[in-house]
This record gives sequence, C-alpha cells and structure tokens, in this order.
Amino acid sequence: MSLRNDLVYVAHMRDAVSKVMRFTRGLSYEAFLGNEEKQWVVIRGIEIIGEATTKLSAEFVDAHPDFPWKHMRGMRNVLIHNYADVDLRIVWDAVQKDLPNVERMATALLERTHPEIARQAPSGRRAPQNKREGPDLDR
Repeated sequence: MSLRNDLVYVAHMRDAVSKVMRFTRGLSYEAFLGNEEKQWVVIRGIEIIGEATTKLSAEFVDAHPDFPWKHMRGMRNVLIHNYADVDLRIVWDAVQKDLPNVERMATALLERTHPEIARQAPSGRRAPQNKREGPDLDR
C-alpha cells in the first residue's frame, strides 16, 4: 500500500474523531447514558476509527508507534463483536480521554506529510482555503 493510501485512512480516522467530538460537545456522561442516538453515533464513529486502522500498511504502523493502533483496533473489535455487552463508561472515557489526543496526532501527521489531505473536509471534499470559497464557489 502506498503512503498516500495510508494517509487517506488516517484522514478518515481524524474525520471520525472530529465528528464524535462535535456530536458530544457539551454533553455530560449522564446525558450520554440517557441518549441512545448519541450512543449509536459515538459507537459508530469509534468503529470507523478502528476499522481505518486495519487498512493501514504494517510499514506505516511500524513507522508511527506513537499512535495507539492496537488499542483502536481492539476497541473496534469489542464494539463489533461484543455489541451486546458494550460498557458505555469505557466508550465515554475513550471520547473524553483518548480521542482528543488521536485527533491532534492525526492532524499533525497529515499537516506535516501531506497538507492537501489535511485540508480535505470530512466529506472528502477539499476544505475551503479562503473566505470567498464556500460550498457553491469551489466547484
């Protein structure tokens, strides 16, 4: 697999983290427990993050040992295979403690190595570069 493909998967991870963080901003643990939609969205985001790690080349993973690749894959496996026994406290703790760091690391890696990928919006479209560009102006 090429480095560029690996970085696209890192961008997928970053975008999923960003969405999870946005969807839980200002949410308390108690509110999270009481909101099944938020639980599903967060769990799905973490599944995507973990799945993206399974697509990375071994060389890329070895070259970036500072990322918690094994932990992200393991969390995905628990959520997918043990879906009936998901511990929402562990999920919430991952959102609060682990995901912000993963987002920072992924963003820094993308900006350092391939800024054009770093600038892509979560939808896969290139992020606007200035105030004049927007949804209708950058087509």
